[in-house]
Amino acid sequence: MHLLFGKCLPLETDGVMFAKVKTHGNYGLDFYDSNFFDTYNEAMNLNLQNPIELAKHFFINNGYYSGGSISIGDEQYVLCKCKEGLLLGDISEDKKRIKMLSFISNNSSVDLLRIGNEIIDSLQKSIEEQLNESNFDRDKYFVNADVLSNIRAA
Repeated sequence: MHLLFGKCLPLETDGVMFAKVKTHGNYGLDFYDSNFFDTYNEAMNLNLQNPIELAKHFFINNGYYSGGSISIGDEQYVLCKCKEGLLLGDISEDKKRIKMLSFISNNSSVDLLRIGNEIIDSLQKSIEEQLNESNFDRDKYFVNADVLSNIRAA
C-alpha cells in the first residue's frame, strides 16, 4: 500500500490529508481528510488526538477494502467494505479520484451490515469467476484474494 501525506493548503479543509495510491483496477487516488478521520475516530470510540496516529490506526486496520459505486439522486458515490466497517466516498467526474467522506463502524446498523456482507459476497463470487476465465489474470486474482482475506480478518 502506498500512502502520500501532505498539508492541505488550497483545499476546503485545514489539517492533514492522506492519499492512497490505487495500483490495481481503476488507477487513481483515494483522499482522506481530517473530517473523514474525525468520523472514524468517533465511530470506533478511539479518542485519539494525534492525526498521524489516527491515520496509522485506520490504514493498519482498514487498508484493504472493496466496493462499488452507488447513485444517490444525481450524484455518484462509492461504498466500500473494510475490516472495521463501511467507507462512503465522493467520486470525481473523471473517476480517478475518490474523497472519502465518512466511516460507519460494523456496530452501527443492521442494514449497513447487510450491504457490507453483500459487497463481500460479490467480491467472493468475482474471485471464483476469475478462476474459470480463459484469460485468467493471476495478479488481479491475488490482489482480490488479498483484499478479501484482509477484510475478513476482523
